[in-house]
Amino acid sequence: MQFSVTIEEIREGGLDLERELPREFLDAALADGGPGFRAVGPGHFSGHFDKLPGRVLMRAHLDVAVVAPCKRCLAEVQRLQPIDVKMTWVRERPAEPAAVDPAEGDASGARPRGRRRRPDADPFDAKAGRYDASPAPAPDDDDGERAKGSFSDGDLELEPFDGKTVPLDPMLREQILLSLPMDLLCKDDCKGLCPVCGQDLNAAECGHDRRSVDPRWSALKNLELPN
Repeated sequence: MQFSVTIEEIREGGLDLERELPREFLDAALADGGPGFRAVGPGHFSGHFDKLPGRVLMRAHLDVAVVAPCKRCLAEVQRLQPIDVKMTWVRERPAEPAAVDPAEGDASGARPRGRRRRPDADPFDAKAGRYDASPAPAPDDDDGERAKGSFSDGDLELEPFDGKTVPLDPMLREQILLSLPMDLLCKDDCKGLCPVCGQDLNAAECGHDRRSVDPRWSALKNLELPN
């Protein structure tokens, strides 16, 4: 399944999107969550997307019905997994060019004509015995945004994207896996199976002694003590 959103689709006021998640897609995602989990049927996705400079924000809700064996009695348990997701995709910044050694120049052999000092550098050049009059560079816009705390939504997860298309498949797979219960039980007081005969103790008692004995002491069971 190829599920994505392009920047052009997100108009002013945002984009509301609903989509059915095929059962085959859910089963493929659940296969990475451990043995036993499978989808009952198709899932449902509904989300709202907002476009901001250099980023896309999403708030979405997923409904996924899964079935898996109970951890204690192995009976199949069906559960609806509601999943709420908040995500921010941040446009990847292009790689910065490699630094040029002033003594060697660039690849063409040309040497830089001048140098620009850092905004926080001391303007006094001790070696030359004078002040450096070269202008300090203006702060980068993105740096300024970060300084202002542009990502103020601390509860949003951040993912990179190419600035054109937001891929949703990886996010959906991850969120489905994270939602799976670690210990799935048919009921909180499930009695499980008899370790002797395998009887489902929720259905009936088998009468076997299920008290566990430390095997290190098992040899003492037949020990006869003198009167």
